[in-house]
Amino acid sequence: MDSGDVRESVDSTCGIGEAGPTVEGVQDRPASDPLRLYEILVPCQTNAGKPISTRQHREWDSRVRRLTGGLTVMPPSKGQWVHEGKLFAERMIPVRIACTDKQMEQIVTMTANFYGQLAIMYYVISSNVIIQHFVEGTCPKKKLVPKRADHATGS
Repeated sequence: MDSGDVRESVDSTCGIGEAGPTVEGVQDRPASDPLRLYEILVPCQTNAGKPISTRQHREWDSRVRRLTGGLTVMPPSKGQWVHEGKLFAERMIPVRIACTDKQMEQIVTMTANFYGQLAIMYYVISSNVIIQHFVEGTCPKKKLVPKRADHATGS
């Protein structure tokens, strides 16, 4: 199997969680455009040292959701780097996003503009993203065995 393979089937929550509000504007993607799992480091403060508000972060989250359909916000971390001989240290928020390369390029540009940043760090966590969906009402009460699209049937 190619490391860029993505497997998807039919949607359901299997009773594990509640469905949220309908999201408008999520972009469809061709099957030939694989998903990757990226992580991007979102700043907690401006370049001038002013804290970024939760409201502003929620707006950024909303923009990413509209583009990709979802994101996972991780706990803030402390980062350090040296630029022109000066040490910079600040908190940042790692955010994981399953998206295409083109979507990630849009997110990085939007993030730099939205937060007024001169540089944005992001990286691929995995090129093999699998999203397994289940048909509502068909989830077994015990161990769940997903049906894979590449699984041989019959015999």
